[in-house]
Amino acid sequence: KTLFGLTILALAVGVMLTDITNSTYTINYLVAFLSTLVILLSIRIRWKWGMIAKLGDYSYSLYLFHVPIGVFLLGRFKSQVIIDSNWLNFAYDLVTASVLIVICRFIFIGIESPMIRLGKRLSS
Repeated sequence: KTLFGLTILALAVGVMLTDITNSTYTINYLVAFLSTLVILLSIRIRWKWGMIAKLGDYSYSLYLFHVPIGVFLLGRFKSQVIIDSNWLNFAYDLVTASVLIVICRFIFIGIESPMIRLGKRLSS
């Protein structure tokens, strides 16, 4: 309980001390705060969300393919207009992450799951 409270307090202070005129830092702290909050809450609360649980299945594929697909392939379509706007950049990255999750779902179903089953059969 103490670690949970201290983490929330530290992140809240970080958000409050952020230079409001520099929206890049504000967005970064806000995303960090919300991400940490979700992680900490997931430790204390059993989520019933199937999609978040499924992300655990796709996490290895996401780890392997986020650079070649997300950065190199999808990053090539990012124009200077998108890069210069924090909100457009955030929206583009959100769409990129969504596309990556869909691709990695198919990789998990088509490659990872059959290989896991094969490995279990060979080891037994």
